[in-house]
Amino acid sequence: LQKLEIDPSDIKAVGITNQRETTIVWDRSTGVPLHPAILWNDTRTKAVLQSILSQPLSTTLSTSTSSSSSGSCSSTSPPTSSSSTESSSGPPLLSWRTGDNASSQKSQSTAAFNNQYTQSNLFKFQELCGLPFSTYFSALKLVWLQDNVPEIREKMEQNQLLFGTVDSWLIWNLTGGTQGGLHITDVSNASRTMLMNLSTLNWDPFLLRFFNIPTSILPQIRSSAEVYGKLKVSKLRGVPISGCLGDQQAALLGQQCMQTGQTKATYGTGCFLLTNIGKMPVTVKGLLTTVAFKFGNDGAYFAIEGSIGQAGSALNLLESWGLDPFKLMESASSSSGVMALPAFSGMLAPRWRPDVRGIFSGISDYTTPQHIVYSVLEAIIFQVTELIHCIENEVGIKVTDLLVDGGLSHSQTLLQLQADILGRDVIRPSMAETTALGAAMAAGRGIGVWPAFKRQDTLALDRFTPAISLDEAEFRYKTWKDFVEKSISQNSEEKRESPEPVQESIPGSIFIFSSFLIWMLSHVQN
Repeated sequence: LQKLEIDPSDIKAVGITNQRETTIVWDRSTGVPLHPAILWNDTRTKAVLQSILSQPLSTTLSTSTSSSSSGSCSSTSPPTSSSSTESSSGPPLLSWRTGDNASSQKSQSTAAFNNQYTQSNLFKFQELCGLPFSTYFSALKLVWLQDNVPEIREKMEQNQLLFGTVDSWLIWNLTGGTQGGLHITDVSNASRTMLMNLSTLNWDPFLLRFFNIPTSILPQIRSSAEVYGKLKVSKLRGVPISGCLGDQQAALLGQQCMQTGQTKATYGTGCFLLTNIGKMPVTVKGLLTTVAFKFGNDGAYFAIEGSIGQAGSALNLLESWGLDPFKLMESASSSSGVMALPAFSGMLAPRWRPDVRGIFSGISDYTTPQHIVYSVLEAIIFQVTELIHCIENEVGIKVTDLLVDGGLSHSQTLLQLQADILGRDVIRPSMAETTALGAAMAAGRGIGVWPAFKRQDTLALDRFTPAISLDEAEFRYKTWKDFVEKSISQNSEEKRESPEPVQESIPGSIFIFSSFLIWMLSHVQN
């Protein structure tokens, strides 16, 4: 503030936006974190996920969904609060837990995805919380921490543990920490834990019992715009904290997507597509239903979300290989037949396949680094296009324009490619920090600086319009989709047919001795 020559007394409120799903646990008495934060894209919980997906779930959930095929986007009915109430009594439903240390189980993700229960289990509780089972969400991270960190399990039993996503951790510390800090979260962040009921906007008793999560460790759920408390640290002491949103929901607000059907895509480490669906939480298999925002006592707005795990991170991987993708992408004009599936840690929406791995295809003697980079850009925009088609087909909402932000949205090549393949205008605001803007808007709403939001259509925008025919766009999109389906099928088939690793198929002593003998013989011959 001093560098910007802003008087701290001019600050009327503070808003917080944060990385969603990232899980933090700390000691309520000392305020000391008990484990490094587990990030949203951390996949260490695969063993927990495998346990859930590979066994029949013991549940009395009266509205549980039927199975769906991989990648389908079949609509289901909205969640009902009665399902949670009917299931909230009785012993914990923990039949999927196979031991105290879930991570010690041998990883057999392919076997899990060929299991008869997998697809029916994947979306088992989506009507309650809007989410499929995935390593992505906070609940499985909490289970992993219980199973793998004895101190956390002990603190939980002693009622000395607090859990929160990054917003909860920040607010607790900024409002006093161990000296009366507020342990709260907002509905947008709570909806990403897999523990909140979309209908009641409260922690769901059934889900808490299923995951064996005590209510005492959870933050209180509040709206996205209200005065939560005041800062007790820094030169902003006394300034109210009056806004809180998960980062993608904050970007949706910052993009002024206040009307049903308005859609934004954030191209960052991953890529996140959110469409405002109004005040009715429709659920769609393959996609996520999440709370967009809730202002004070007003009703909550909901969004349908498609999450892509690798976007900027895929380019970062190319950079680790010695390429300069962020320079090459602006000089690239074609993939020259190279196709990419950047599923380097599995696939999220709409397939939810943690077992799938990345593939490059079509590489020849004439392939250049530009072709490789361009193929990754194409893979990103093809996935965004697929998610938009899925939303339109299943929710019945027409996406007319696509609003974009995030680090990769600075690429002219990426955005023109997106407009070409999607066949719609792609719009980039001149205000790049839409996430921070959304948090500021929520904070202002929370203290009454403005009672309502009106879209400002006079903002400076960069507009990218389609430059190829719809037929060409459809052909390229369909070709890539066929490549993805074949790649997934081949990927799974190879894992089923591959033998066990050598170290696991013969005694370790024989393996070590024979390896040493081969090494000796090679040196003798040389």
